[in-house]
Amino acid sequence: MKKDSTGVVVGRVFITIILVITLGLASIGAALRATFFNTKSWRELLTSDDFIDILMEDADIEELTEDPILKDELDEDFFTDYAHFCVNELVDVIESGDTDIDEDALDDLYDEYLEDLFYEYATPAERAEFKDEFYDAVCDSVEEAADDLEESGFFEFKENFNKGFIVYMGITVVMSAVLIAVMLLISKDKFAAIRNTGIALTVCEALNGIGIAGIGGLLTLAFKEADEKDLGKLFSDFVAKQTGIALFILGALLALGIFLIIFSAISKKNAAMVSDESDGVIVEEG
Repeated sequence: MKKDSTGVVVGRVFITIILVITLGLASIGAALRATFFNTKSWRELLTSDDFIDILMEDADIEELTEDPILKDELDEDFFTDYAHFCVNELVDVIESGDTDIDEDALDDLYDEYLEDLFYEYATPAERAEFKDEFYDAVCDSVEEAADDLEESGFFEFKENFNKGFIVYMGITVVMSAVLIAVMLLISKDKFAAIRNTGIALTVCEALNGIGIAGIGGLLTLAFKEADEKDLGKLFSDFVAKQTGIALFILGALLALGIFLIIFSAISKKNAAMVSDESDGVIVEEG
């Protein structure tokens, strides 16, 4: 086996230390993007039955359900399903800025709960007018929410954050790839370069895991001790779930690092055995 000079060994150690930082930053960014910074995660939380139930607890629907005309006619499930619809539309606005509502879903909502309700009490013209007004009210609410977000600077912040995150990931991933490539190029012992890459990956993911677990644990406890018990529990469960997913991602990368260490050690041993056998054959022939 070819051996590297002292300078190469020192350079490899230096590169490995930097790799711990760059790989660590890249992987923690990827893990957070897949969990806490993922709109799908928040959509799942905000459209969950538990969250909608909490919203409905604060909603004053008794006045409507006690109306002489609507009493015993308007299914209370309408308000829950309507809340689901509105939250979904709001998340769409947050995600893309698009204020176009899902007309098919709104049609289904209207047909299921309101069509028959007004059939007995209104003329066809009045029913059509009410349906148009209902649709207009929903569209206006969505557009108003979008305007409020625009005025608050949310969309500008979101765009800048996304651009910044792309740059952040690009720099850390490219730097990591370049460092690994340089380490392979300068090393005669390629397995040593693979081993050091595995060491860097293992160390940074272990540190990332400790950090994520610690912060996630603190946030979970903070939400559990919040005054709003139901809402606090809901958010503590959300944080615990996302922390678990992030730890799974980091754990998979840590396992990859360990695999690279073991793979390089076995491969180097096998290569040394092949080299010794080849040397033995040459000696015998001589």
